[in-house]
Amino acid sequence: MKVKLNAPVRHDKKKYSKGDVVEMSEKQAERLVSLGFAEAAEAAEEKKSNEPQANSPKTDNESGDELKDPHSLEYMSIDQLKQELSILGISHRTNASKAQLIEMLSQAQAAGKNE
Repeated sequence: MKVKLNAPVRHDKKKYSKGDVVEMSEKQAERLVSLGFAEAAEAAEEKKSNEPQANSPKTDNESGDELKDPHSLEYMSIDQLKQELSILGISHRTNASKAQLIEMLSQAQAAGKNE
């Protein structure tokens, strides 16, 4: 499955930048999409073609803010959080608390959206 990255990601020992389109397994793609680090490449193209022209005003539901629920990270195990950080190439302490790992992932999501 092809995904368009919303943040820098490390996949198959390669570093990818925000905006890159990457081919990966459906399971890996779904995980990155659920965390807000990527979107399906087809959806990204469709969203781009549906964007209003530069001079046309946006309606309330066209703000472009599709923030993922930050609480979804809370349902992940510590091992899953560490795995996600590793995929993104973010180092962490081995004894980091779950709250610290969630904060690191949340900051990475925010940084990816602001780039």
